[in-house]
Amino acid sequence: MVAPAPLVIDVGVPANNHYNPFGVDIPFGLRRLVELDTRSSNQRVEMWRALAGIRGEIGDWRWEVSAATSESDAVTRENGLPLVEPLMTGIGPSGRDASGRVVCGAPDPVTGIVAASAVIDGCVPINLFGGAGSITQEQAAYMAGELRDDGYYSQRLVTVGFDGAGGRLPAGEILWALGGEFRRDSGAFRYDPQRVGGVLSLPLAADVPGGSFEAREGYA
Repeated sequence: MVAPAPLVIDVGVPANNHYNPFGVDIPFGLRRLVELDTRSSNQRVEMWRALAGIRGEIGDWRWEVSAATSESDAVTRENGLPLVEPLMTGIGPSGRDASGRVVCGAPDPVTGIVAASAVIDGCVPINLFGGAGSITQEQAAYMAGELRDDGYYSQRLVTVGFDGAGGRLPAGEILWALGGEFRRDSGAFRYDPQRVGGVLSLPLAADVPGGSFEAREGYA
């Protein structure tokens, strides 16, 4: 699945951001991230099921025993979305270091230089103010990332059945059907940790925790 429109983000930018041309804190702003890859979502689902059984007769009675097992695994990958943690760090305080390179970190209020001790390692300052194309490939790669969600479902099933005649009434033989079934279902769904932690621009709820239930049934 592919979403044709780039994402719009709603963020604030501090006054001491290197690319902020206004010199004041900007508490609210919208920016369409046309520089990021087109948003896409791909899901792969693998399923299998096996069933085996035997049947036979004991006198006038017929019997049957069967067992089945099934598994389903799904993996969903999303691309083209900015992650909030690197995004907010990248649009936070920034400036030039002693070598003239633009880095993340609070610049000295007097010199305007970001001291080596204040530089945030690995961070790439992000320019939201230059219009379409102002976000470089390096900046886009820093804020974007792949998300991977996965889940599974499994079932175990055993059934036993008998049918035949037992006893008589004036109208004829009494026909019986007896049997039972055992079933166990289990499953879980795990979000990408970046999504669960709320560091994605579109955070979702927590995982669906793994769980299971068993059913035992009989009939006559």
